[in-house]
Amino acid sequence: MDPDLKLVLDKFLAELKKDIYFFGGCGFTVALFMVWQARLQELGVTKNPHWANELFSDFMSFNAFGLIFFGYLLLACIVNTSIGLGYSLPKLASAVSHMESRLTQIASSIIAFMVGLLALVLIYSVINLDGGGLKLIFLVFVFSFFILGSLTAALLIGHRTEPYNIWWVSIIVFVLLACLLAWLLIQSGK
Repeated sequence: MDPDLKLVLDKFLAELKKDIYFFGGCGFTVALFMVWQARLQELGVTKNPHWANELFSDFMSFNAFGLIFFGYLLLACIVNTSIGLGYSLPKLASAVSHMESRLTQIASSIIAFMVGLLALVLIYSVINLDGGGLKLIFLVFVFSFFILGSLTAALLIGHRTEPYNIWWVSIIVFVLLACLLAWLLIQSGK
């Protein structure tokens, strides 16, 4: 395994070990609330929107992860380009290093939350022989792999692995990210 990839995964797993109990417990609790409120709504006891669904959507928001992800990538591209051109930006390089730890922590807490949520969904699906839970499990796996893949790609760029150690490759990534951000901003305004 590539040493940089191993380093990224080791950092992530170290954070996940710290987060799994608290955030996994939060995910399990939110899933329990979701099941409970859905049952109360089926019985006609409540007609209000699910508070647990709001908790879930607030926690699983891409906002924090996306902001740090794009910020990290953009700054890492600037640092990689400057190093490739022979300039040193130590303050910016330390900011990239700091953002790397934050990005890893956020990704870890999201994945830990999803593990707790999945635990209850799996138990509920098996007990009730519910196929809908399997769809949610599949979607959560896709979402989790997307988060982990995004984290890995970002950190490999930040660690200046090949080909991102070449200045013009970093410029291409920077331009692509700027275009993607512009597109996302335009789409969110529609």
